[in-house]
Amino acid sequence: MQALVPSSVLSELLSLSSDPAAVLDTHLRYVAVNDAHARDNELAAEDHVGRPVEEVAPGLAFALARLLREALERGETVRARKLVVEDRVPGRLRTSFVDAAPLRDERGGVTGILVYFRSGASTVRDVTPHEGHTDRLFSLVVELSRARSVQDVVNITLTEALPATGATAGGFSLLEPDGASLRVMGATGYDVSITRAWQLVPLDLPIPATVAVREGRALFLTFDDVRRDFALAATAEAYADQAHVALPLTNDERVLGCLTLNFPDRAPFAPEERERMLAVAESCAQAISNLRLFDAEREARVELDRTAALLDSVFENAPVAFAVFDPKLRFLRLNAAFASLSGRRIRDHLGGSVRDLLPDLPGVAHALALTRQTKRPLTQEEVALPDGRTYLVGYYPVLTPQGALVGVGCVATDTTAMKDAERAARASNDRYRSLVDATGQTVWTNTPDGEMRGEQPGWSRLTGQDRTAYEGYGWAEALHPDDRDLTLRAWRRAVDSKGTFDVRHRLRVVGGEYRLFRARAVPVFDEHGGIREWVGVHVAVTDTLTDG
Repeated sequence: MQALVPSSVLSELLSLSSDPAAVLDTHLRYVAVNDAHARDNELAAEDHVGRPVEEVAPGLAFALARLLREALERGETVRARKLVVEDRVPGRLRTSFVDAAPLRDERGGVTGILVYFRSGASTVRDVTPHEGHTDRLFSLVVELSRARSVQDVVNITLTEALPATGATAGGFSLLEPDGASLRVMGATGYDVSITRAWQLVPLDLPIPATVAVREGRALFLTFDDVRRDFALAATAEAYADQAHVALPLTNDERVLGCLTLNFPDRAPFAPEERERMLAVAESCAQAISNLRLFDAEREARVELDRTAALLDSVFENAPVAFAVFDPKLRFLRLNAAFASLSGRRIRDHLGGSVRDLLPDLPGVAHALALTRQTKRPLTQEEVALPDGRTYLVGYYPVLTPQGALVGVGCVATDTTAMKDAERAARASNDRYRSLVDATGQTVWTNTPDGEMRGEQPGWSRLTGQDRTAYEGYGWAEALHPDDRDLTLRAWRRAVDSKGTFDVRHRLRVVGGEYRLFRARAVPVFDEHGGIREWVGVHVAVTDTLTDG
């Protein structure tokens, strides 16, 4: 079998640990084990190689397989996962905490997995039961490791726990998210009317199950104990003349729910019976926690995949150019818009240097290097390509949550069309001003309600009035006194009717003389039909000066 890592490194890695450790391939077959793990399996280390876990250690395989496959699928280390498995000594269960770390080749592909058992955190529980119960208890542990849902755990527990413990009835409840009540997930051995009545149990109700959950401790009660400590519950049919056990389902010091078992009234429970039932509760709690964790991680992966697909779509189809570079400023990823900067295909960029692929843009390489050095975004700058295209380019660091730099991003917005439009607008304005100057026209604007506001350079050049003089209706002071009333009446009619203003009047120009002008103005409407402004023009009718 081909080694996943160099054999010398592998041997050194395993020999350093006094705790059990092993390396498996992606099919969960042994590649190498250390002496501690070989002793646990009572098999020589070399006899493990090439054999699957379920063949070498069937009691370990069922509980371990899901953990290993989870680590392989995620490609991430899973730490301190609690497992309850059958011990080599009959009648005992072993609780271990396991780390599983994927192994990768030089290309980053997952080729196997390193498994480490924390022996210092392991415990062994003797659960030797009465004759005939051993197989049931181990069957329960094995079946729970195969459960695919929380309801599977409930059904398996209620099916196997009664014969494994000798109970005549049992119930399985889980704590509601608000922590205020227990929801009964299943029950067996009770009258149907009882199970229908007990669907949601308030946590402040004084019964054994709620006390066990609130205090996080198991209760092993004879009927005398029930009558003494739970007088109200003792009168209920579910407790009448019954010994009662309430087992909190606890994992990592967190109570998840409660398993309750009923027995015909009897003497107090022996220590070995208590151990057996505590082992059942521990196995249930572990199975539920693993399933919830698995479901949460699966949902997180689905959401991550959905988000990644959305971002990929945005990345690939956005008109804005995107690129991400590694710390050596080599292309990691880019979209088609960014590839157009160099005129090459996307795949021709991958792994290439920005200096080699964008030689005409040395400023981009410099800005990326500066962003890498400072780990801070750089303000957008304008760059121009030799073919006349222009871009507004920004740079940002790509950091881990711990602040380590893993790359540099670049966003470039094509501003060519905007620049062309700006140049065209400036040229149009220049032509218009030239036309106005050539024809002797003076252009001015008024507000929607007919007042002259703001800078009016043409009017000031024509009349000599400054802003304080012409604002509002001050412009009328430049009119000949005999034409003023006529002009104002015509202007107000136009404003009120939103019509065209067209009059002839004499206007005092710079130097104090009056000249005859034709004044014409029209309203400029917005998209809602309202007047945005008035635009007017004065055109000299004659150069003949009047004396007023």
